[in-house]
Amino acid sequence: MKRLTFALSLALVAMTALQAAPTMYVIGDVENSSWSPGSGLAMTYDQTSNCYKAHINISSSQTGVFIFADQLSPEYQDWVSFNANHRYGANKSAEINNFVVTRSNMSSLTVTKGSTNFTPAGFELPRNTGGYDLELNLTTMKLKVTGDYPTMLYMLGFNGNWDPTNAWSMTREKNGNFSFGIWEITEPVEFKLLSEPSENATVYGAGESTPLAIYQSKPIVASSSVNIRMNPVKNAVLIVDKDLTTITLMGPGDLNNSGKIDGGDLNILINIVLGKESEYDYGSRADVNNDHTVDGNDINTLINLILGN
Repeated sequence: MKRLTFALSLALVAMTALQAAPTMYVIGDVENSSWSPGSGLAMTYDQTSNCYKAHINISSSQTGVFIFADQLSPEYQDWVSFNANHRYGANKSAEINNFVVTRSNMSSLTVTKGSTNFTPAGFELPRNTGGYDLELNLTTMKLKVTGDYPTMLYMLGFNGNWDPTNAWSMTREKNGNFSFGIWEITEPVEFKLLSEPSENATVYGAGESTPLAIYQSKPIVASSSVNIRMNPVKNAVLIVDKDLTTITLMGPGDLNNSGKIDGGDLNILINIVLGKESEYDYGSRADVNNDHTVDGNDINTLINLILGN
């Protein structure tokens, strides 16, 4: 009886080990993978969460588009059979055509099996923003993505400072955005953004070369060789969104994001000064006179802006 019990125990251990073996793969344009049905990055099955997990990295030369597969099949010479039988990707091609995974929408991705109609091929992640942890649950058919994003952001080249170790830090707002208050710039400037003040930082540059104007947004791209440009400006605030996709030049005092200074901004600023506004961090945008303090002087400045003085 002891031998039988021992044999059964060994069988259970063997079955558990078999279940825990990687049986899903990441295929696509990410590090340690490729667009081939015969190669891919093996995922690890976690019994506790019932998820297949993998950590992926995306270099600046890669698109960051990927799919999943439940087996590698080098014998396939075409993708049709492989797609229909072994490939897992986005739920609808239309969703993927207009969808890029960011920090704002990381846990609501639906996965479906078979992807012959998908264009492009799968899920897309921003390039060169560090690594990503993937959790694929084939019971709920959901994909959760957690990214390694910088907790701070720095400005390289601003006012001629091109030393990464002395880059100017931006302010991290409670909503995740980054801001930088500007008192006055008398000459055109060019700069880039760094994930940290070091030579090893991820660098973000402009998606196109035209300079920023007040209340205008421009795309930013990791590892872009194009500098972000800005013409002379007075009393403004730079805002970088938390997903590191756009940079906006805001006039200080536009606290309700209407694109202009009006009474709505004045009401918000008064509440900030009185300590009645705590749900949102307006950062340097509430410092209307840019003296690094939010007080009654900012209210006076805002009133003058509203009156056109």
